[in-house]
Amino acid sequence: MSNSVIQRELTALVHEKDYFQFLRHQRILITGATGLIGSMFIKLLILANETHDLDLSVIGHVRSHEKAKTILSSSGWFIRIY
Repeated sequence: MSNSVIQRELTALVHEKDYFQFLRHQRILITGATGLIGSMFIKLLILANETHDLDLSVIGHVRSHEKAKTILSSSGWFIRIY
């Protein structure tokens, strides 16, 4: 699946309804952030944060910092890796 298809689907989901309002001002920890589901969920949350101005903090727990840089940093979002 290409990145444009994924981006289009995530954007449609974020704009569909106000599903994300209950997350306003929350800090969310995602384990397995470099896996398929974890990385998609992080991308969805970041897009929802940008779209609805939710003031979210998304923290992804990973085993491999190098894999996290490859998967998550390519999105252009601010990623801090410890």
